[in-house]
Amino acid sequence: MPFLFIISRKTLIGLFFVWLLPCFGSMKANILSVYPLWEHNRNVSRGTDREPLEIVVVQPSCEWQTGSIIIATIALEYSIDGGLSYSPDNIFPNLLPGIYSVIVRKMDGSVSGLFPVTISKAPEIPELELIDIPLYDCHSVELRDALNTATPGLEYVFYDTDGTTVLENTVVSLSGIYFIEGFSVQGCSTGKLTAEVIIGATPQVIWSVSNPFICIDNNDNTVRTVLLDSGLPEEAHAFKWFYNGTVIPAAVGRAVAADRPGMYRVEVLNFESGCKAVNDTIVLQTAYEPVIARIRTRITGVNLFAVQIVMLRESVYQYQLGNSGYQESNLFENVSGGGYIVRVKDNSGCRTAVKRLLLLDYPLYFTPNGDGYNDVWNIPSLSGKKEVIIQIFDQKGAFITHIAPDGKGWDGTHNGKALPENDYWFVAQYNDNNIIEEVSGHFSLKR
Repeated sequence: MPFLFIISRKTLIGLFFVWLLPCFGSMKANILSVYPLWEHNRNVSRGTDREPLEIVVVQPSCEWQTGSIIIATIALEYSIDGGLSYSPDNIFPNLLPGIYSVIVRKMDGSVSGLFPVTISKAPEIPELELIDIPLYDCHSVELRDALNTATPGLEYVFYDTDGTTVLENTVVSLSGIYFIEGFSVQGCSTGKLTAEVIIGATPQVIWSVSNPFICIDNNDNTVRTVLLDSGLPEEAHAFKWFYNGTVIPAAVGRAVAADRPGMYRVEVLNFESGCKAVNDTIVLQTAYEPVIARIRTRITGVNLFAVQIVMLRESVYQYQLGNSGYQESNLFENVSGGGYIVRVKDNSGCRTAVKRLLLLDYPLYFTPNGDGYNDVWNIPSLSGKKEVIIQIFDQKGAFITHIAPDGKGWDGTHNGKALPENDYWFVAQYNDNNIIEEVSGHFSLKR
């Protein structure tokens, strides 16, 4: 922006034109196109020319800066103290605020007029004021809250705890010493001040849950409670438990026994920090414990069986036969005869259903025709078992007879009368480690 200054002839004669240049290094540079001036009380030759002096004045923008005078007019020597001393250098730096009298000795030896130049005092930088207490929160703080007041004329820069990394987001969630710096409109720094941030210890619930399902016994509908443990010490915390949004009055410890499906939540207060954990919830569902309804077996070869496990309720189960791994299918094929433990579980974590299974290798048919081959039917694989009873029935379920595995077997007669060709059923009971086991099946009588 140009400014035209007209100086009264009573004091000095001349005219100078000032042009304000952009700032250099946060300092203002003014070029003064100055016409010769003459003061009556100074013994300085006015000269005969009317040419101006070209003078650049660099004004300080910040309090810690000084000014400079640069005389751009080519001359033999230069002076800023009215000719008391001259210098061949036309640049005069590090000048304190005040009025300086510029004069030059020209190349022809004559002296120019006297030109007063003012180095102004830099404007004061507004003071940066921070609160004198740490910023405290349980989760995060806004660093701008450390400002005592928002000082007009200052722009703020916030730094991380290293003092150099500029923070784009002034919301921080880690404890430490952070830095704040203010800048005036001239770009002058207030210097960096520190703000302490303390993030209180928020309780972290570490769920220890015996089972996320409320298990119900299929036999008597007994509910098995689930222990919900927050994992936090009681001596350092206070606890408040909720079920579906309602406070559980008697639950004031670190754990609670849940006996109903639904949403459970715990609110934990840390005594020392005063911080709370309030969003820790867990949802429990209902699940019935697996129950094996029956086990179907079928002979598929010499001492080979197919085993199918039938459950009381439909669900997604995993099945195990003996020492084999769990599988999703309830059908096991090519199983050798012998004793097995059947286990069934689901994803609820409720009890595993367990049942014993004996695969008997028994004849599928016999031919009681008196030829000495397959004339009787028996189950010799049960020999050696305790308290064995083998009962035989017709297709209608009528009892025919009972035999022992180490006896003669059944010859196909009932009350001395030969029975016709047909399928017949058996039920075998035996004592296996003080557990009464029962196996059933059918076979054919052929003549």
